[in-house]
Amino acid sequence: MPRTLGTGGVPMAYYFIATYDVTDEDIYAAYVREVGATVTKHGGLVLVSSRHPELVEGSVDPTQVVIQFPSEASARAWYADPDYQPLLALRFAATRNGSAVFASGLQ
Repeated sequence: MPRTLGTGGVPMAYYFIATYDVTDEDIYAAYVREVGATVTKHGGLVLVSSRHPELVEGSVDPTQVVIQFPSEASARAWYADPDYQPLLALRFAATRNGSAVFASGLQ
């Protein structure tokens, strides 16, 4: 069941947010080709996938990804999915200086 905010019952989406430097274009391309099916399987939607975002404050890694899921449970199920694990290894092999977080937000 989706989390809600306050008494109004507004459903809260859950997000996977990642930033990293791509260091191996071929391996990263293999990751990108396959990852969408695993996201869709868990009800996710890629909202942002930018290799060259416009920096307006601070510093940032060049690649930004934001994936929206309908719930925390679906986001965590995607990340733990055995079908995603080999793809996660590809992303790790193709990137450096990365970070990823789960975050809740309004849908």
